[in-house]
Amino acid sequence: MSHLVTEVYEAFRAAGVDDSTAKAAAGAIPLARDVATRSDIEGVRREIAEFKADIYRALWLQGLGIVTLTVALLRILP
Repeated sequence: MSHLVTEVYEAFRAAGVDDSTAKAAAGAIPLARDVATRSDIEGVRREIAEFKADIYRALWLQGLGIVTLTVALLRILP
């Protein structure tokens, strides 16, 4: 058990909670390495913004391709 989980377990035991319940409650606390930090969330937001920009760029290129192909076909076909 990590230090924090041990402290929580001991606090439950001191409060009179039985052993199995105290272990279960202390074990339910997420460890610090499993919790996202503010910088993690900002990084994900940045990656999402970059992905959205790539998607918009691809859509504009597809639209340009469709318009170019349509104009070319209208000039070739009577």
